Amino acid sequence: MKAIKHHAKEEMRPKLRELMGIRKQLNQLAKEPKLNESKVDELVHKKAELVGALTKERVKTKHEMYNVLND
Repeated sequence: MKAIKHHAKEEMRPKLRELMGIRKQLNQLAKEPKLNESKVDELVHKKAELVGALTKERVKTKHEMYNVLND
């Protein structure tokens, strides 16, 4: 179980860092006097992809853990 969780954390770490970077960029864009909507749209799209990938990774991890427990 620990190995499965460790592997999952290693897989998710770069995506979580990228997600944090996107949050920072969105916060910076919100503070600018003129909103750059195309940049916001681009960052929102990237964020949606990352959240989807993280959700998929979490489901895969749960699946692996259940398989270990049920074998």
